[in-house]
Amino acid sequence: MVKPNGKEKKLAFVEIDSQTCTGCDLCPKTCGPDAIIPLEGFTRT
Repeated sequence: MVKPNGKEKKLAFVEIDSQTCTGCDLCPKTCGPDAIIPLEGFTRT
């Protein structure tokens, strides 16, 4: 991936364990709301 500043950056992927997710909102605050795409059928409680 090439960032807007022209530098290349390797994409990183993480897995969020839905069983232990508390919905604290740290993930979107850290990565940005458009960086996280929920799986189909996943709803946060």
